[in-house]
Amino acid sequence: MGLAEFRVDASMGWSLAWLCPLAWVAGTAIQLAQRTVSSPAVHALAMAVAVGLMAFAVWATRRPPYWLGRGAACVAAALLLGWGLTGMRATARLAEAVPSGWQGREVSLCVQIDGLPARTAWGVRVDAILLGAEEQGCPGARPARKRPFQRLQLQVPEGLAMTALRSGEVWQLRARVRAPDGLANPGGHDAELGPFARGVRAVASVRARPEAPVRMAAAEGWSAGWVERARHAVREAIAQAVDNPASAGVLAGLAVGDQSAIERDDWAIFRQTGVAHVVAISGTHVVICGWLVAWLVRRLWGRVPALALRWPAPEVARWVGVAGAAGYAVLAGWGLPAQRTVWMLLIVSLLRSGARRWPWPLVCLWAAAGVLAFEPWAWRQAGFWLSFVAVAVLMNDGSARQPGREPEPDKEAGSPPNGPDARPARPSRRRAQALWAQGRELLRVQVLVTLSLAPVTLACFQQFSLIGLVANLVAIPVFTLLITPMALLGVVWSPVWVLAAHGVDGMRSVLGWLAEVPHATWSSPEMPLGLTVGMVAAGMLCLRPWPWRLKLLLGPLLLPLAWLPPAWRVLPPPAHGFQVVAADVGQGSAVLVRTARHALLFDAGPAMGREHDAGERVVLPLLRALGVAQLDTLMLSHEDADHAGGARAVLGGVPVMTLHHSLPAGHPLLTPSREASGPRPEARPCEAGQVWTWDGVRFEVLHPFAPRPDRFDGRRGDGNAHSCVLKVSVPAGAGPAAASLLLTGDIGHAEERALVARHGANALSSTVLVVPHHGSAGSSGEALLKAVQPREAVVQVGRRNAYGHPSPGVMQRYTQHGIAVRGTPACGAWTWDSTALRGSCWRDTTARYWFVRDGRD
Repeated sequence: MGLAEFRVDASMGWSLAWLCPLAWVAGTAIQLAQRTVSSPAVHALAMAVAVGLMAFAVWATRRPPYWLGRGAACVAAALLLGWGLTGMRATARLAEAVPSGWQGREVSLCVQIDGLPARTAWGVRVDAILLGAEEQGCPGARPARKRPFQRLQLQVPEGLAMTALRSGEVWQLRARVRAPDGLANPGGHDAELGPFARGVRAVASVRARPEAPVRMAAAEGWSAGWVERARHAVREAIAQAVDNPASAGVLAGLAVGDQSAIERDDWAIFRQTGVAHVVAISGTHVVICGWLVAWLVRRLWGRVPALALRWPAPEVARWVGVAGAAGYAVLAGWGLPAQRTVWMLLIVSLLRSGARRWPWPLVCLWAAAGVLAFEPWAWRQAGFWLSFVAVAVLMNDGSARQPGREPEPDKEAGSPPNGPDARPARPSRRRAQALWAQGRELLRVQVLVTLSLAPVTLACFQQFSLIGLVANLVAIPVFTLLITPMALLGVVWSPVWVLAAHGVDGMRSVLGWLAEVPHATWSSPEMPLGLTVGMVAAGMLCLRPWPWRLKLLLGPLLLPLAWLPPAWRVLPPPAHGFQVVAADVGQGSAVLVRTARHALLFDAGPAMGREHDAGERVVLPLLRALGVAQLDTLMLSHEDADHAGGARAVLGGVPVMTLHHSLPAGHPLLTPSREASGPRPEARPCEAGQVWTWDGVRFEVLHPFAPRPDRFDGRRGDGNAHSCVLKVSVPAGAGPAAASLLLTGDIGHAEERALVARHGANALSSTVLVVPHHGSAGSSGEALLKAVQPREAVVQVGRRNAYGHPSPGVMQRYTQHGIAVRGTPACGAWTWDSTALRGSCWRDTTARYWFVRDGRD
């Protein structure tokens, strides 16, 4: 081989080392952006073309210009392989679905527990493997040949004997089966991607009747979840050794990655202070475990000369450390940060064994390709981006600080001067100088990571902790150097867990105090992907040791961190116009009405415990995503939990100026709350005749005709009859188009007739109607529909709700009147614009192939 040819091959090798993993990642991203999956024939054709391109790259001549074609063939093959393999896996997973005959009915199942059971407010939730169904019974420990799906999620209510589940157990039971669907709203997480990525294709709610669940013989062996059994044993041992369940949950999260064991109040504190990554299994934890294993192996291996001469101790320690890190990552649940760390350790170990060195971006790129090869849907998860951006920042900083010579001594830090009279510093002073230098380095690195993760955190969660820098300076050393090693050491010697629990208690107190600092978090609306990428890249480049004049050129990309328009994706309406967002909150109601400079929230969604609080999980993320920093009015139609249950979370999460309500006197929501965000809102009972105008839009309360006379006594009263009814309208000629909206709460036939009798058809006529009382049989009478005559109607209901809402007879009545009805189960959040007189469904605008299509109503 000539020198020129060698240089061509070397240059092409480096190019392919960069382009091939990048092409694989791009192919995976293209497939995940599809609304529908291509046919299996198209995937098979892509794979065949990729194999052909690879064969061409191997057998084609090396002489120019054919080497360029060989490189292009390799890159194209990687792109097609990434796209085709992900598409084939998606096709296979979509083929596993709940049969149409099973949807919503009870089915006899035989399942094997395959995961850590998670305690919830209503019982236990755990993943399982389907072994057989219906007449198949329990075919031993092996699954039946024909199964509609492989994995499902069991939901076991409190009180059943099977709540104390263990991985590997086989159970025969009856359960109501449904597709794993979820809520869909702007700003909300993709509730259906997580189960799809895990292979969970059904949710089974266990029933106690007509026959109780029966525990069969537990399966054994490698296929029986031995890893999950080990994790379960460690979690139970921690719970027995530690008296405080909250501290035991944090230690279980650090030791075995069981984040479900951490209580919701603790999670709220960790997120608000920006230290959630510290208590979750992160790459740092995996590296610490691998380093400890490597250190121990190197110490012991070097004591045996025969082994050390045959296999060098550093080499053995390196690979055993990688194996130890991988083992701990598996024991900790094999999350995305753990996967990323294991891949990086593997790549670096291979390079060192071959005496090679790659730049840090190339290592990150290959690690990302490795993660996506096994978990392609990780691309759309926040943990993937936060993990890789943090590591990239640290590796970028490390490469930038590698000097060609040793740095000069820091004279200000007290380093000894050079000269004949120079005296060596005392050991205590040298230790103090070393600690001071390490402290400064820790502060610098933490500032580096915090600033770099700010745009990613804002893009993923529309929220960023302003006190995260201070909280992380305290939490990272304590959790990383003390609590996490003790949590792992406790597996060998359980008394260590008691000491670690005291450390967790102390950190919880410190972080809880920091979380109460006013304005501890900063919210922003959703940002476009291109802007987010530009901000992250500009932040990383600004942290490079470049001249400040060059960094000023990157300033425009960082401006969104200091200033953001009111919203990016959904802009506020113009003057004399309004927008409506009927949120998908399940069985409840929450409707956001925005004008050019004001916002009103009609009801706040249901709340059934902290885990199902729509105010916290749906409404607040929706407001942040749309850039609503303040509610001018929160109107609670009445006190029922499906309408006012989420109000406490809303009042604590966003400033509210006025509280319009139909609540009885003495209701808890009318008393001051320490969790309230900003000043206490002014409370005004709803009463017909109240009118105000915002930005050319008229708001008028039509019901009740008088404030409620009763007083709250803790029991459920007849709040439906006193529901607030609000009409929002733009008169003809005042705006681009005459438009109106009627919000009705839970009024029934009697209240509907009273409205028509008092206000008449002219006052009630509206373009859009929010269906009264979720479409119950006792609402939406003929008198109301004839008076309102809406073009469109939206009904907010829960999937498969126990009330049978909406009533088929009521929906038939809407059809007879020619009214198009949108339901939030199939539509997700419904958005309507008065200027365009057109509505859209969130599920349609953000459709992806893993969305559940059937069985929503």
